[in-house]
Amino acid sequence: MKEIILSNFYIAVNAVAPMVVLLIIGAIIRRKNWLNGQELKRLNGVLLKVFFFFMLFNATYHMRPGSFRLHIVGYIIASVFLIICMGWLFAKKMVDNPKSQGALVQALFRSNYGLMGVAIVMNLYPPTESGVAVILTALIVPMNNAIAVALLEHFRGGSMTFKRLFRALFMNSMTLGVACACVLMLLGIKLPAFLDNTSKQLAMMTPHLAIIILRASTMEVGLPNMKYLMYCVVGRLLVIPAIMLSLTYSIGFRGVEFVTLLIMFCGPAATVTYATAQDCESDDVLAGNAVIYSTVFSCITLVGWIFVWKMLGAF
Repeated sequence: MKEIILSNFYIAVNAVAPMVVLLIIGAIIRRKNWLNGQELKRLNGVLLKVFFFFMLFNATYHMRPGSFRLHIVGYIIASVFLIICMGWLFAKKMVDNPKSQGALVQALFRSNYGLMGVAIVMNLYPPTESGVAVILTALIVPMNNAIAVALLEHFRGGSMTFKRLFRALFMNSMTLGVACACVLMLLGIKLPAFLDNTSKQLAMMTPHLAIIILRASTMEVGLPNMKYLMYCVVGRLLVIPAIMLSLTYSIGFRGVEFVTLLIMFCGPAATVTYATAQDCESDDVLAGNAVIYSTVFSCITLVGWIFVWKMLGAF
């Protein structure tokens, strides 16, 4: 029994440890000022517009028949709205400022799956099995973008336009990457070997580069209401995972699907929540600090959650 516990603990540590190393590299880059704020902003744009396109394109193009099942899509959509409802009720009861309410709900439902999730799943499973995690990025990230903007606009008394909703859902590199791959597959077009290899190499680089840029881009954003910040961090890293993973396990998800959902529910607040809060005139100070602190503490909590559910035989 002791050997099994140690083996599962090593698996959990090895799944998260590469992410910690990448975060440290990002912190050194920021500390040494090897890239300044403007350069990191541009690099972020390149990452989103180019690298994420190839990551989603490659995963879709090489997806094995039957590896992507619609039931997990339905479950993710239902889960997101369940988390939003729980966060909404909690925020209305515990937070006075409407803008802070919106920032809290966003931090609770919007995890950094797009950057960290794929990297961790790939640490646990080979590329042939981890494709489902990459493909789901194309669903989770645009959907969360649209929902977050609508929520923050509501809490500040604004409104969501159809044009803004359409752009958030469809006019992004991830959705376009999936669409391009689907077109090639439907037409039966095979990429030349040199293009296919280049696509694979760019796809493999993406999650690692994304985590480095994530940490390098993190900056001081002011002092938030500490009570509200505690709600964000504890809710994002402990409460939401405990509720949602228990539900996920009881429904019967196992293997790579369970790990994919585990990272979605247990990951830190998405980096983009800060920019979205700024854009929507929400509590950007709370949103920025939620990203910083949840990212730091997630290095510990992710190891714990992976270990617990590995011991329970979920994957």
